[in-house]
Amino acid sequence: MNIRETGDRMVFQCESEKVKGKWYRVDRLSMSGKGQCSCASWTYRVAANVGRKTGQQRCKHISAVDLWFMDKLCVKLAKTEEAP
Repeated sequence: MNIRETGDRMVFQCESEKVKGKWYRVDRLSMSGKGQCSCASWTYRVAANVGRKTGQQRCKHISAVDLWFMDKLCVKLAKTEEAP
């Protein structure tokens, strides 16, 4: 999935896998850090489970943003560690 930053703090856009050019807004700080996405899956499946201990807690777009963000963070940390 393609991810891009929006310029807002911890808000990203994640491109749909099925529809090229369609982007979903992912806010990682929303919902007490659990995240919020503008996709139908989040709206109709995940939102109903927020605050519960069972059920789907995130959509694939939030998971994709998390992985992308961790990759960027690890690369940045590695560069810091390598610096003399």
